[in-house]
Amino acid sequence: PEGGGGGEEEAEGTLDDVRKYNFQVQWEAKYQELIDYKHKYGHTNVPREWKENKTLGVWVRTQRRQRKSGKLSDNRAAKLEEIEFSWHAPRPPTWEETFEELKTFKEENGHCCVPRFYPPNQKLAAWVQTQRRFRK
Repeated sequence: PEGGGGGEEEAEGTLDDVRKYNFQVQWEAKYQELIDYKHKYGHTNVPREWKENKTLGVWVRTQRRQRKSGKLSDNRAAKLEEIEFSWHAPRPPTWEETFEELKTFKEENGHCCVPRFYPPNQKLAAWVQTQRRFRK
């Protein structure tokens, strides 16, 4: 039939193009946020639930997963390489490494009573709380 279906295919193609464009714009926006993060903190290891931008850590994790599964385009991988993207999430410190941090805290403060809320090293504060809990 004349005029039947051709317009629908064209509309679908256009909708797919719009979706791809929007997805690319969103990716580029997150990429720029990651560049800004790196300028501020000196690395690309955004915490998974970073309070200043909760979605950026999730986006970083997604890029790592997509690369590992072969789904990240070469172009995007190259762009991330340009900013020295860390492809592996940092491992948590060992017990011994955190104990060394506590020893440094003691040298600087004369005691091991790390406050529960200690902005200079909140991970150390949480670790000390955990050690106290397990001691009981």
